[in-house]
Amino acid sequence: NFKACVAICEERLRNFPNDVNALIAYADCCRTEYLLKYGLIPQLKDKLQTVVSCLQQQAPHNAYTHLYAAFSYMLDEDYPAAIQALEKSQELNALDTHLNILVGMMYMALDQWELGSQYVQDCINTSPIYPDWYHVPLCIYYYRAGKYLDAIQAAKNIKFKHLWGPMLRSALYSCNDAHERSSLEYQNLLLDYPDLEKKQQSLTAGFTYKSQAVISKIWEHLPKPR
Repeated sequence: NFKACVAICEERLRNFPNDVNALIAYADCCRTEYLLKYGLIPQLKDKLQTVVSCLQQQAPHNAYTHLYAAFSYMLDEDYPAAIQALEKSQELNALDTHLNILVGMMYMALDQWELGSQYVQDCINTSPIYPDWYHVPLCIYYYRAGKYLDAIQAAKNIKFKHLWGPMLRSALYSCNDAHERSSLEYQNLLLDYPDLEKKQQSLTAGFTYKSQAVISKIWEHLPKPR
């Protein structure tokens, strides 16, 4: 439960503000909030900067310190610093699958799509059991590359309950001329999310400009509300 995880991290850091594990866990909560928009971490950018600053003091040689520093730099639109921090995180630990999937996603956000997709695909290939949300960035990458059949296959593999999966499937079914399936996904979306238009607009808030541009093109394939 994400809400419980945020609450536990915040309580832990109130009592032990230099706890490295809690700092990393909370930075990861910030990453989840940024991607999924649950609305549980207000002033995310400022809170992430505070956490990263503490990690840089307490754990300067931890790969996750550099990963979340890259995230913070990206939010500040300091993209060269973000790339440098990602490279440093890999120098320190190139074998951590969770680290690598996030590195791959960040490279994609920084417009290094081919490199990012390699990280994501490697994470899928190296483990027979992996979270199905790994297919979200891969799905967007395939669409950008014009591989629409691969994109819808990736979207079909997204099972976790969130707006991303059905929105991508609805748009990509339409893109592949499977309009009945697209419409069905969209109707189910409207049942689950009556405020769909508002949620769709907020979903990519804070994303890099080029990421937003690609995702906006995907959303253009969604059925038009009647």
